[in-house]
Amino acid sequence: MTFQEIMAEELGSAIELHEVIDDSAIDSLEYLQFILSLEKEFGVKFSEEQLSKARTYADLQKLVSLTIQ
Repeated sequence: MTFQEIMAEELGSAIELHEVIDDSAIDSLEYLQFILSLEKEFGVKFSEEQLSKARTYADLQKLVSLTIQ
C-alpha cells in the first residue's frame, strides 16, 4: 500500500496531504492507529521527536520516504 492509500483507509478520504495534523478532524486514537499502520506497512519505527516535527500529512509522507531509503 502507498502512504495515501493507508491515509484514506485509516483517516478517510476527506483528509488532504497539505492539512495541518492538529487542525484535522481526527482524534488522537485515530492518529495513533494511522502511525502504527504506517510503521507496520513500511517496516519503520518513528520517534516521538520525528512525529512532533511533522506539522502536515505531507510532512509525514516525507518522513516515511526518508526513513525507508
